Amino acid sequence: MTGVIATENGFVAVGDSVSYEEIYFLGRGAKETSDAAIWWSTDSADWERVDGLEELGDQHIYNVGVLGSTLIAVGVDSPDPRTGGLFDAGSGSSRDVDGAVWMSEDGRSWSRVRSDSLGGENWQDIFDLAELDGVLYAVGGDDYEGVREP
Repeated sequence: MTGVIATENGFVAVGDSVSYEEIYFLGRGAKETSDAAIWWSTDSADWERVDGLEELGDQHIYNVGVLGSTLIAVGVDSPDPRTGGLFDAGSGSSRDVDGAVWMSEDGRSWSRVRSDSLGGENWQDIFDLAELDGVLYAVGGDDYEGVREP
């Protein structure tokens, strides 16, 4: 879990769930996949994981915020597993990693927002968000031509 928010109906936590598809010889290295994950709780003691967020490639949710009555989660998506996982920094090749957004009215049912403005060549991500006077602001980065810029 990488982010949490308290709402009128309880708590929502976000992050990812990593599963290992292969373990290499003598435990040295592993091929893993990362799916976005969201959990909700009415009392912060007992948590239930939201179903239906699994997609092709790797996804990770960094944070969650609220605008009006809508919960908004932000993170990254590596839609093509052939380009390497999100956290495989040693590959040396450019990967297509895009910013990702999910929305919910109740914290239990989430839908993915699809938009060309969240992607581009190489790496884009959204790390955090904040609401001010009814406007939601998001921060992240865009890696173009191998130079990472906030």
